[in-house]
Parts: sequence; structure tokens; C-alpha cells
Amino acid sequence: VKVVFKRLPHGRVNTTPCSQRGWVFLERFVTMVKVAMDTSGADQVILSNSPQVVEEIRAGADKLKQAAAASTMTARSELADSCAPLELELEQVLAEFQHQLKDKHFSAVSTDCIIKDVVVDDGANDFEVVSGLMEQLVETLSKSWALESKKARS
Repeated sequence: VKVVFKRLPHGRVNTTPCSQRGWVFLERFVTMVKVAMDTSGADQVILSNSPQVVEEIRAGADKLKQAAAASTMTARSELADSCAPLELELEQVLAEFQHQLKDKHFSAVSTDCIIKDVVVDDGANDFEVVSGLMEQLVETLSKSWALESKKARS
């Protein structure tokens, strides 16, 4: 019987493509939001050497920016017309991004995660943690995009 030991000083190799990883999706979404809110330019916010990632973030930021502008116009016209509020486009786009998280993968690659079965101290697994963060972010942005956008520019 031959035994071979394989050294993995940085943990097990994660074979899940980056585009399918849940934590990476959250990081890219946060970057999209920052780019959409920041007028200084995407080049100062997006840190990637992958043209595909840069394009994905720019496209998501453009979608958010357009939805925010359309929602602002809708909100103004609703106030002027005294109509019942309609579901704003920004909320729909944010919900689309939140829904995409369900298709992402979460895998234990570090020894700590394998031992703990991907459970953090409060009993939540990675999907629940990322989903909770995404939910809070979407809720905050839905209610106060303009305020958060102003903060991002200052």
C-alpha cells in the first residue's frame, strides 16, 4: 500500500468557479453599488485584472444607476399626481440581485470550515450569513438610496 501526503498550506483547493461563489457574488454586488453611487469613476473602485469581472461590475452598476434614476422620476411623478406608490424600479433590480444569490454555491475549503461544518458561532452557515447581509443591504438601499449615494460621494 502506497500512501501519498499532499501538502495544502492554504487549505483545500476550491474548484467552484469564482462567478458561482456566494461570498464573491456579495463582494461584487457591493462593488456594483459603490460604482453606481460614486461619481469619481469605476476605475478607482473596481480592483480586478479580469476584463470579464470589470464588465460584470460595470453592467451591474449601470443597471442600478438606471433603476435609481427611474425610481427617482417615478417617485417625483407619484408625489405630483398624488397616486398610490408603485413598486419602484430600484427595488425590483435590487430584488433581482438578491434572488441571484440563491443560485450561488458555498463550499467549505478551509480546515476550520470543514471541522465546524461551515457553521459560525451563532449557528448560521455561510449561505445564511451572506443572505442575511444581502437582505440588510437591499433593505437599506431600497429605503435610502439617495442618502447612501450622497454619503458615498463625500
